[in-house]
Amino acid sequence: MALNNDDLLVVQQISSGELKKLAVGDLVGSVNNLQEVTDEGNTTDNDILIGGTLPAAPAISLNANGSAELVSGAITTRANNSGSTSNSARIDIVQETDDFAAILVYSDAAKTNETARINGDGSIIAAGPLEAESIDGGTF
Repeated sequence: MALNNDDLLVVQQISSGELKKLAVGDLVGSVNNLQEVTDEGNTTDNDILIGGTLPAAPAISLNANGSAELVSGAITTRANNSGSTSNSARIDIVQETDDFAAILVYSDAAKTNETARINGDGSIIAAGPLEAESIDGGTF
């Protein structure tokens, strides 16, 4: 049996009196994929880093404090009440460059009909009329 640096050695006496020597890693085994990990439990209090150049520059960070960060792309949400996403409305939150961020609303999942946009500078573009109402009862 070969030991590597930082291995922990376990000695076990079996019923015949024989002593067995194993490294802890040999006893525990290894996990080959995420399915095997979640079969053992699906919670963590660690951040999860996905894609990109790990660990320094992940494409997606799901943080234990509840925040999330995407390096590029869009956060998308859509309703799927009919079992098909082909007709579902869609909302994308995007940041394509340092200077451009927007919330985009589409009437279809294919993103062929943008119906509203709120740009990072506060400007709003809408396909229909805009109605304004104060949230706190104040005036405009």
